[in-house]
Amino acid sequence: MAAAFGLALPITLLDEPFGTLDRTSRAVLLGAIKNRRDAGGLVLSTAHGDELAELQPTVLELGEGGTLTLHPAQA
Repeated sequence: MAAAFGLALPITLLDEPFGTLDRTSRAVLLGAIKNRRDAGGLVLSTAHGDELAELQPTVLELGEGGTLTLHPAQA
């Protein structure tokens, strides 16, 4: 994770980043995602939980037949 955010690339891809983290580590990661967003970066992440909900992310949902839908995350 440090490398992903330390490089400050315009796009950061994360695959289930919260899955194995404890509460403290989740808070640190959420802060890093917020900082990247606030610096103008794009973070694309897969998630099954609501860890990102407080960021009010835009959700890209893959539907049947490969359709893509953008919508605000549900609170």
